Amino acid sequence: MTAFSVSPVQGFAQQTGDGAPSFIQFQDDGVNLGGPDADTLNFGAGLTATRGVGEFENVVQVDTSVTFRDVYGDDVILPDDAGNVINLRGTSGNQVLTFDGGALLPGQSVLVVQRSTAQGEIVVSSGLTLLCRDAFLPWTAGLGAVITLLLMEDGLTLLVCGDMQTV
Repeated sequence: MTAFSVSPVQGFAQQTGDGAPSFIQFQDDGVNLGGPDADTLNFGAGLTATRGVGEFENVVQVDTSVTFRDVYGDDVILPDDAGNVINLRGTSGNQVLTFDGGALLPGQSVLVVQRSTAQGEIVVSSGLTLLCRDAFLPWTAGLGAVITLLLMEDGLTLLVCGDMQTV
């Protein structure tokens, strides 16, 4: 998940009255993204910060959005799936969802929802590790099951947790 902060910009005149700065500085993980003239910034992964106008000029609104991708057969996790939801809609057998690296950055996650009768099975490509609790399989447990896929900090381990099939 992208971290961001809103903090006063240095080097600008103080606002009269309450002594607070009259400008804000957008930052992403400590990197300045725009000065007092920045109105809208897209932080990626569905996060947008917008400065208000008129009487709301000192207000910053942060909007998040989640997209849903319907998958009807075997598929792979895509970079655009980060922070979003994959709806598994297969109707027979297991529906295999493959993580082959590079689609997610460490710390990014994807929600997977079983929306039909086919169970979702999570697999990883060669050289990657799939991690889940010993008593569970990396499969959705049934209709309506939700599992989370999280790429760990090493960038090589995909953690699967949630409503999973028991061994």
